[in-house]
Amino acid sequence: LILVPTMLKRLLDEDTLKQRKYDQLSSIEAKDATHNLTLYHSTFCSVKRIISGGAKLDANLATQTLAHTGDTLFNLYGTSESGFGVMATPADLHRYPDSVGKTIKGVRLKVLPIEANSSTANQTRSADDAIGVLSLGTAWSMDNNAITHTAENISETNYISTGDLVSCNVEGYLFLKGRADDMIVSGGENVYPLDIENALRQHTHIGQVAVIAIDHNEFGKRLVAFVGLVDSNVFSRNSESITALQLMQWLKPKLARYQMPQQIVLMDELPITKTGKVSHAKLKEWFYSESIR
Repeated sequence: LILVPTMLKRLLDEDTLKQRKYDQLSSIEAKDATHNLTLYHSTFCSVKRIISGGAKLDANLATQTLAHTGDTLFNLYGTSESGFGVMATPADLHRYPDSVGKTIKGVRLKVLPIEANSSTANQTRSADDAIGVLSLGTAWSMDNNAITHTAENISETNYISTGDLVSCNVEGYLFLKGRADDMIVSGGENVYPLDIENALRQHTHIGQVAVIAIDHNEFGKRLVAFVGLVDSNVFSRNSESITALQLMQWLKPKLARYQMPQQIVLMDELPITKTGKVSHAKLKEWFYSESIR
């Protein structure tokens, strides 16, 4: 099963809801339903491998999928220009559910300082030197987009900048930090929207999250968080309504002051592109149109 994380979450939520309804039956009804195999039939019963790609796989979603389907989930990372080059296996995701894994055989990588990337040459360097722009060197990259570097013990390797910000731990696992062109400088501080998204996803009421940058007279740029709340029918807990102000108060201890979004907007559902990704362009268009009003 090959899909983007948004589709994986929808399938998982639907299957969780069906299973919960089945579990609520009396023992006699459950026995009859099991015999007839008509009430609950797992969406994933015949799935041996789940391949997630095309967008960042949320750590909570990875953990929930592994718990629900067993060790079936693989997280793949690559770009159109460089091709597939990084993978996290189920074992990797058990250890680091927020990682895209390690480079596969035949792939080399470079994590370059932010200002060394041509698309962000004029931006301020990150205070965290561990975060940089990922470049992948593969034999199957698009030659017209490759930059040839001479490296130690390598005669010639074509490296292509992915435009993604990453960090790499001592074991070689890569962690996405967002797009290099998404990083903003707010009041002199470098801020990564993905850090805010990851913090918000820890809240049990939140299903979808997207953080966009908007212009600000005083700070240059500020962030606005758009949140889609989970469907209360999916969970057995009593899911009460929550306000944007309550979310803001909950978020404050988890982020530095300069990372706090200017505003949190609650939506029934975030706009999705045809490929299943949240449309940041439509969110930005909506925000500015509402501000004008």
